[in-house]
Amino acid sequence: MGFWELFSTPQGVAAQCVGFVAMGVAFFIYAFRDRRKILFTKLIADALWMIHYVLLGAHSGAVINTINVVREGVFYHKEKPWASHLFWPFLFVAANAVSTAFSWQGWISLLPLVGSSLNVLALWCASPKRIRLIALPALTMWEIYSILVGSVSSTIVNGISIVSILFAMGRDLLERRKNA
Repeated sequence: MGFWELFSTPQGVAAQCVGFVAMGVAFFIYAFRDRRKILFTKLIADALWMIHYVLLGAHSGAVINTINVVREGVFYHKEKPWASHLFWPFLFVAANAVSTAFSWQGWISLLPLVGSSLNVLALWCASPKRIRLIALPALTMWEIYSILVGSVSSTIVNGISIVSILFAMGRDLLERRKNA
């Protein structure tokens, strides 16, 4: 599918527009130093990505992002006893696997499964530094998926998010050296 074909129908235009709004929100996810701000921003972005992938007909990505919204809602409240149990990460990885089985579109469905499962591990971490480190391979999986399903905005934002993570990691490294 050519680039302009992605915008050739009203649904395609709507999908790309929602994706660009999600992209605008996603620019800020990994720049925050506060875990809860990272999670809240990611929740909003994933809700928009869910709509985006529904409009693209990319069912695996849509279902996984629905689970992601719930995941971020739970992880946001990790300090509370009900949300701090270790079964939550296992539940979300299992939900990703089950949803992938039901929304199977071939091997391509494995990409959001792996990306989202890595994000479960990343977002369970308390440290924003660990979140960023584990999010790097997760974003790579989503980057490949986005290219293959024709998501212009997701392709752009995943690349920018990777750069944002690298920038934040560099910033932290410089601060550690400065304080040492």
